[in-house]
Amino acid sequence: MPSECCGGAYDTPMAAAAPREGGVVLMTPKLTEADVTKQIKGCLVALGWTGYRLQSGVVRGVTQGTYITLNPNGTPDWFFVRGSEILFVEMKAPGKKLAPAQENWFKLAEMRRTPAIWADGLLMFREKYAAIYDPWKPA
Repeated sequence: MPSECCGGAYDTPMAAAAPREGGVVLMTPKLTEADVTKQIKGCLVALGWTGYRLQSGVVRGVTQGTYITLNPNGTPDWFFVRGSEILFVEMKAPGKKLAPAQENWFKLAEMRRTPAIWADGLLMFREKYAAIYDPWKPA
């Protein structure tokens, strides 16, 4: 995968050194789901994908107060399109796992051969993406 958009520099949090009593203490900031989303989304955009944020559940409409049903629970947070290709993506904070409804959605997607990836970091995403798409294919 091209290193300029999906390189290993963002696979793990960067350690910041701070001197302490003659030594060095390494402090590693904790990545959030928002950090992982930004990394993966940036990688996909650099590879020519356009992303759309999906919502699930039910909301109350503003104009007439009616309820609007969105996507079913378990639907991934993002849907990406590149030409005629599609990809559903669920991003998690490092170490987090899918909820049961999300596990069911991904099992169904696999049975239907729908391209879908869930990842808790850029490295996991890159491995799963390479298994689905040729990373050197032009947009």
